[in-house]
Amino acid sequence: MEFRVAWDPASKVTRAAGAPAPPAFTGSPGNAVKNLHLPAINPLPPATFTRKVSLNEAGSTAHEDFDGPVAGMLGTMQYDPEMEMEMPMAMRWMHPATETPKVGTCETWEIHNFTEDAHPIHLHQVQFEIIGRIPDAAGTEAGSAAMLPPEPGETGRKDTVVCYPGAITLIKAAFDIKGNYVWHCHILDHEDNDMMRPLVVT
Repeated sequence: MEFRVAWDPASKVTRAAGAPAPPAFTGSPGNAVKNLHLPAINPLPPATFTRKVSLNEAGSTAHEDFDGPVAGMLGTMQYDPEMEMEMPMAMRWMHPATETPKVGTCETWEIHNFTEDAHPIHLHQVQFEIIGRIPDAAGTEAGSAAMLPPEPGETGRKDTVVCYPGAITLIKAAFDIKGNYVWHCHILDHEDNDMMRPLVVT
C-alpha cells in the first residue's frame, strides 16, 4: 500500500521550500531548563493530635450465598467498654463530619483497614507524609507492633496512600486552609457508593 500527497498549485496553499529548519537555526532552541531549580520542601511540623479512622465493609445479610461485601464505608475508631478495646464505627456520607481538624494544625492519621482489599485513600486539600504501616494489626494499637517504613516510591509529599488489608497506615498532614473538603477511597466504584466522608477544616 502506498499513500501519496500531491501539491496542487491552484490550491492557494503555500508550498514549503526545502526541508524544515533544524532547531539550531531557528533562533529559539531554548536552554531555560538548565537554570531550573525546584524549591526546597520543608518537613511538616510535629503532629499535635492523632486521629483514628477506619475502612469498613458491610456484608450481605439478605443472601446467604452472596460472597463478598455489599458496600465499603469509612468511619472512626471508638472505644467499646464491653469489648474493652477500640472498635471501628462505620459511617455513611450523610452522617455529621467527624474529621474536623483546626486550621494551622498538623495531625497524624491512623487509617485502620478492616476490609479484605487494598484501598487508595485520598485526602483533598492537603499533601501529607507517609509515616509507615503496621501490618497484620487487627486488635493492636499503633505503636504496639513493628512498623514498616514507607515504600521507596512513597517518600516526599503525597495526596493518596494505599492502605493494605488488616494493616494500620500512618500519615501526617498539615491543614493550612479552612474549608469543606472530602476524603475517600480513590476506586471509582467505592467512592461513588458511600466510601467517602466530609473533611472540614475549621
